[in-house]
Amino acid sequence: MSADEMFEKFTKEFLEKFLEKNPDFATYLGLHEPYDYMLPKGSTGRFLENLKMMEEGLTRLKETLNPAELSEDHKIDWEV
Repeated sequence: MSADEMFEKFTKEFLEKFLEKNPDFATYLGLHEPYDYMLPKGSTGRFLENLKMMEEGLTRLKETLNPAELSEDHKIDWEV
């Protein structure tokens, strides 16, 4: 699997996990099914869970991929 394919797979899986944990953001993006039925109550715990998920995802991404091997388009996404 190329670096670009690995990056695309990671970003797709991460976004799916993020939207599952944050259905309010999914509905903001216009993705209502199945997220409308999963809307949570806001809490500090939820915020901390999201922070942990993002930190773990970033660590996994940095350990798995070398950004120098990415296409120019994916290098921009990597920086974002």
